[in-house]
Amino acid sequence: MLSNLAEGVLENQRVVNNDRHIGVASLLDIVIDLHNANVNSYGAKSLRVVLLGSSGSGKSATGNSILCTKPEFKVHTGLATGTKSCGKATASSRGFDLEIVDTPGISPKDGDRHGLSKDVQKWFSKLDPGPDVVLLVAKANERFKDEDYKAFQGFQRVIGDDFNKHVIIIFTGGDELTKKRTTIDDDIKSAPALLQNLLTAAKNRYMVFDNKTTSATEKLLQRNRLLQEIATLKEKNKGQPLQMSKKIATEKNYDTTTEESPVRVQPAQQSHGHSWRCVVI
Repeated sequence: MLSNLAEGVLENQRVVNNDRHIGVASLLDIVIDLHNANVNSYGAKSLRVVLLGSSGSGKSATGNSILCTKPEFKVHTGLATGTKSCGKATASSRGFDLEIVDTPGISPKDGDRHGLSKDVQKWFSKLDPGPDVVLLVAKANERFKDEDYKAFQGFQRVIGDDFNKHVIIIFTGGDELTKKRTTIDDDIKSAPALLQNLLTAAKNRYMVFDNKTTSATEKLLQRNRLLQEIATLKEKNKGQPLQMSKKIATEKNYDTTTEESPVRVQPAQQSHGHSWRCVVI
């Protein structure tokens, strides 16, 4: 309800005067703070997030949009190689303490059970006691790839039904939808069966992100809408994070020291009211 109120105020303000976005952003801050004051059951103010998706899906850019600080995750463009190792960033803002892990792009070649088990173990080594949500990132303006669905199925098999309870689909490329004068709901109606199955498994939890917008108000609105959705999902799951099965936890041949980059910790800094630090492991 609060999110709808904020969006309604924002839309009305656009009609009146596009130059008054700063005032709307301030009002939106108040709405979000009122919402967060009531989000305290099951430790919902502490949110642990994993970004999952194929290379080029916009995972890292989405992570930076959620953090709403200076970019922490390197965004690769063109022919550049994507994320090679798990990176972690933390931030505190608007009553939420965030821990976000960006993962290497998923690939059908990495879809064997042992490889997926190692990936899951890495998540849990960085997000104790486990992630509250897995954000599965895909491009809204591209055909949903078979390998994305196969990877999703692989994680379902490795983790079990608990995986579905903690998934939200993020469609990047919101700017392209605007250019086409269409909505994600329109595209979903004609989406292939694989994507329909994925959305069904995720209980139709999905959002569109525009990581290219230059509007501070739009950035704040989409970010806080997602944080509210994650907090609501955590409440629905009664605060229980994604559980790693005992079989995965005890699987052999996994070494937490095999990541490509050494640990680097940047001292806490202040940026526009946010406290943050970044850890790359």
